Amino acid sequence: MSESPMRTPLVQEPGPRLKRGEIVGGWIMMVVYTAVMAYVAEGISLLWEKLFGSSIGEKILFVLPYFICFIACVIIFRRHLARELRMFGKNLGRCIITGIVGYAAIYAMSLVVNLILVIAGVDVTANPNQNAIYEMYDTNRQALIASACMLGPLVEEVIYRSTVYGSIARRNKIVAHIVNWFFFGAIHVVQFAFMYGDPKLLIHVLAYIPHSVGMAVVYERSGSVWTCIFLHMIINIISIGTIGLM
Repeated sequence: MSESPMRTPLVQEPGPRLKRGEIVGGWIMMVVYTAVMAYVAEGISLLWEKLFGSSIGEKILFVLPYFICFIACVIIFRRHLARELRMFGKNLGRCIITGIVGYAAIYAMSLVVNLILVIAGVDVTANPNQNAIYEMYDTNRQALIASACMLGPLVEEVIYRSTVYGSIARRNKIVAHIVNWFFFGAIHVVQFAFMYGDPKLLIHVLAYIPHSVGMAVVYERSGSVWTCIFLHMIINIISIGTIGLM
């Protein structure tokens, strides 16, 4: 009797998908992106004015830190991105279906989390990151689209899903989900809590549980981080697009 051909498992184990050097580089990028990038724009602005005696421009200033991280991620993870892109093409149907199901699951979980927060007395409309997006839409729309729909998704999915979640999940998936959510939520909320001196804003970190958990599951089940990158782009495009309809 001939042996049946091996099938690609539905759930891809994330551990071997990053090489050791990529993991180290990814964690360094995570620290830089999460804890340092909020101050990079200000430093670039001061340096530019000192060297050239003029303002760098608000749009360029907003996009430049994202662009720097984007280039750094492409350099550090070029082989990982190439491997994952081949996997995406090889399992295109599964990636598309997983992305569609993932989008529906993230949307449903977001409704549930927001409902729980409302019941708990939290003003979900006070999410500082979301309010910053509304403001950017009115004042700096091109920079918002470039950062949120083009540069940010690749940077954040490679850092938080491939590196943070992927490197921890091989040992403990529950811990991986918690750490993944903690840092992903932190990049969207913590800087505003410090900026406004209001620790109560930290409660809005909970709003990023659906995206963190949902994307990690999509990462595993699709077998390619590119599914997460494209899905992240689509989610942000839809979110920004709906602002114009409000």
